[in-house]
Amino acid sequence: MKNTLTRIPLIDTLRGLAIVMMIIFHFYFNLSSFRITSPDFYKDEFWLAFRMIIMVIIVTLVGVSLALAKVRLTDQHFWRRNLKILICALLVSAGTYLMLPASFIYFGVLHFIFVASVIGSFFNRPALAWFNLALGALLITAGACFKSENFNNPGLNWIGFAATRPQAEDYVPFVPWFGLVLIGLFISYQVLPCLPARVLNFDNFILKWIGQKSLLIYMIHQPLLIAGFIIYIKTR
Repeated sequence: MKNTLTRIPLIDTLRGLAIVMMIIFHFYFNLSSFRITSPDFYKDEFWLAFRMIIMVIIVTLVGVSLALAKVRLTDQHFWRRNLKILICALLVSAGTYLMLPASFIYFGVLHFIFVASVIGSFFNRPALAWFNLALGALLITAGACFKSENFNNPGLNWIGFAATRPQAEDYVPFVPWFGLVLIGLFISYQVLPCLPARVLNFDNFILKWIGQKSLLIYMIHQPLLIAGFIIYIKTR
């Protein structure tokens, strides 16, 4: 049974903002995929930066949410939530394999969140807050500085350090992104308690609702967008 502690509106709002940004990103990505526009989303600096901002918000909030979940949820509910994320990740892999077998998603954002949540649970301790900050910074630095062809193999490139980005529609390697999860844990234990209530309670009703339904919206938004583009192309 859930703890009666309420959610933090600011966190849900930020998560909702990231989901809205992701929908915008995928809308324009689909414009390119359907050859309606021509930006290269793998090289265009604006879209690379846009995606980076989305991922920084989402992944950092994974760490924040891990700490909040430890207070709000029972262990049974926590692992049930992780199982739901894993099932959704496998559905994404299966769906993209059927549509795009050469570039299907085998370690995208949901796969990463599942693995990071499981491993992050071992670091989810108030006493480890400053250690998590230091280790997180180290992982981010290592991910940026160290690359090796030995990690290009599909069985290893999910870890990070690959010299070449795999041909996958979404790719979120464990390193450096787990570093941001650890920093999110640090923020939960050392930063959030210092923030005034008016900041923690800041929200936008729509963004907060989207943030609370983020997994569902993530799973349905791309199929709906793609269906819309197909209908548009067939009827124009």
